[in-house]
Amino acid sequence: MEKTSLSTKLFYPIVSIAAISSMPFLSSCVNSIADDESKSGTIPIVLSAPIQSRVANNTFEVQDTIGVYLLSGDETLSTNRYLDNEPFYFADSKPVSKEQLYYPYDAEKCSFLSYYPFRPYAIQVGSSMMSVSVCDNQKEDTDYTYSDFMLAVSKDIVPSKNSVTLHHTHKFSLVDFVLQPTAGSTAQSLLSADPKIALLDMFTRGNYDLESGSLGHLDITRNMTPHGTWVEKDGCLVGQSVIVIPQKILANTSFVKLNIGGRDLVYELAADFTFEPTKRSVLTIPCSNTAIGEMTISISDWSKGLDENMQMIDLNGGVSFASLPFDQSKVCNVFDKGGKLIAQVCKEYLSGTDIDSQAIVGYQALDGKVDNEKGVVLKIIGRPDATVGGTVEWSKTDNTLKYTPGKINATNRFYVNTKNKLVLAKPEDMQTVEVLPEMMVDRRGSEIRSYPIVKIGTQYWTAEDVETTLYVDGTKIEKRDVLNITEKTACFLSNNGSIFYNFVALNTGKLVPRGWKVPNEGEWGMLQSYIKDDTSKLGASDWVYKGILSNDITGFHASGKGCIANVTKDDMEGRFMSGRSGITYWYTDSNRKVAGRYRVLKVSTELQKKEFSTGKSEAENNMKGSSLRLIRD
Repeated sequence: MEKTSLSTKLFYPIVSIAAISSMPFLSSCVNSIADDESKSGTIPIVLSAPIQSRVANNTFEVQDTIGVYLLSGDETLSTNRYLDNEPFYFADSKPVSKEQLYYPYDAEKCSFLSYYPFRPYAIQVGSSMMSVSVCDNQKEDTDYTYSDFMLAVSKDIVPSKNSVTLHHTHKFSLVDFVLQPTAGSTAQSLLSADPKIALLDMFTRGNYDLESGSLGHLDITRNMTPHGTWVEKDGCLVGQSVIVIPQKILANTSFVKLNIGGRDLVYELAADFTFEPTKRSVLTIPCSNTAIGEMTISISDWSKGLDENMQMIDLNGGVSFASLPFDQSKVCNVFDKGGKLIAQVCKEYLSGTDIDSQAIVGYQALDGKVDNEKGVVLKIIGRPDATVGGTVEWSKTDNTLKYTPGKINATNRFYVNTKNKLVLAKPEDMQTVEVLPEMMVDRRGSEIRSYPIVKIGTQYWTAEDVETTLYVDGTKIEKRDVLNITEKTACFLSNNGSIFYNFVALNTGKLVPRGWKVPNEGEWGMLQSYIKDDTSKLGASDWVYKGILSNDITGFHASGKGCIANVTKDDMEGRFMSGRSGITYWYTDSNRKVAGRYRVLKVSTELQKKEFSTGKSEAENNMKGSSLRLIRD
């Protein structure tokens, strides 16, 4: 919290501030409250609000936190703030601050601005822009409610005993899904088929200008999983909803995917359709739990509005980009009817002279081996106006890209001809194919876990940190609560669900599954060069620290897990260090022995190399514990 010129001002005490969440269409209010007692300098501001379930009843819950700005006189967010992002916590039916706060004595009028959910570093100094986002997976209550960005403004407030009410309005859009049985199906039969629904390729982050009320700079496209449980109502299935950032849908960019009875139905959202702020929309999807033809794709036209039911249209073959299982892995393999690998399709980050975007790229396979040195660009993510069909050529020596733009207008699918070539126009000799996600399948005794894979440049990485308590032969790794300076036993430590290994565990040679390895210094260096030393491209989009954001454009998906280390050189034990600011990963030398750690920090975009200590400080290495990320061998 920052207070301006506290030494030169007198104050009215602010006892507490409360806020009331309103219905989505309620606008911000302008208050002018005054009485004769305001001249005394001792009038507190007191507000209250009922506490119920905000998800169910549009009110705040206990422990919800709002951020409050107070502007004195003609102050603005971008020039000066008297109260700067002060957190207020809801407790006992009213929000309270951690300490006693005061009005500026010399202010004739003040303005309050409040938002939810609270962020410690919301608006940078000299700006009125706030980065806002929604969770892509809103299945859990917490992720659903935290996606609900709300704002309240009360202007021209004169200090008095009267309440100042901050009516919070929803600034995002809420979407409800309805499954309507067709073709002899019933709501019960649909429910028995375990329907799963998602919105695909939706923008999940943007910048909101709190002074102008405008939303812009949308980025980070994700597949969105809704909140709620299907229930029967009026012969349909209802109960699942998702909060989305307001956005206009462009052609061939966003879809609704319904998985039911083991098959996918894909509905394309019509071009120029808009998810409007504050609006609640209902998407009604006619569907059946009976079998349909292989690779059948269905779409709906929303041009007449959301109240109309969607009609399914058979697009007669091809592979829809929306149906690709990139939610499971960013690398997918294409097989023919006989189960032969004929191609690979990757959702990857292209960084070259003429391109700097995420794209879907196809690579041919010959005799079951993928040629990943040359590919065809099938789709450029977030750029529906960009032409496609261009080529990428990779240099494995220095991990660089040569990109040649295509001349084909963007489409929503690709095809495979009988020569196993991926094409964007429907060929006469089209063949039916199957697309499956490629995973690193890690078998350790009775434990089997699959990790997603991501292609970054010419490298294939696991898209998640390896987190196991077993060696590859199924034996247990010893667990420690701290790492002593004399620790020589291979072990791991756990904090908040994350696993950290000491270097001894890696040097056993029993921690990494066949076909993969701990990256060496040169391989980390190639990654560092490809992302141009910008670690925001490696961080998960929901990793926010001190207002510093990540875009996860590479799909590496690092998060602030922290590490195990000794805080000072005098420490004799290594303990968990806070994970909000960074994460460390092990790297090896030419003999595949651990040589140090690479550190991804939020306070700096640099990927820092931390070599092992030598000489008198060598024993400090025993107190280090780091996360483990693997690269294909």
